[in-house]
Amino acid sequence: MDYGKINEDGCLSIREASEELANKLFKDGWKRIETPACELICGENERIKAIPADAGGHITFTYEKVINKEGIQRKIDNLIKEVAATDYQARKCYEYSLVGKPLPYDIQKIHTESEEIREKIRALEVLIGERT
Repeated sequence: MDYGKINEDGCLSIREASEELANKLFKDGWKRIETPACELICGENERIKAIPADAGGHITFTYEKVINKEGIQRKIDNLIKEVAATDYQARKCYEYSLVGKPLPYDIQKIHTESEEIREKIRALEVLIGERT
């Protein structure tokens, strides 16, 4: 069975203990952990945060939805890589234009797709507070 103790900062320490050890833990302020089912449903950029609470004879949890900053940052990083993957093509088109050669790639398509990706990046950055 799991036992926990909440410190002054609200952080939960958890230990697994036998019945024998549990009696010693109780004397030191540790309590049995009861985990209620979470019925929250998250949106695409959310996650569930479990918040420990002292319920007298045991520790329980309340749940809240929060922005999934780590997940959003991973999406941003992947989108940045997508834009970077076309940088070579854009540079090549620039070189060709300087020497008067026909462009090897459809620069309008590259620009349009890159701008669409940048717009997604900006929208995600607003969600995690990096942009206003």
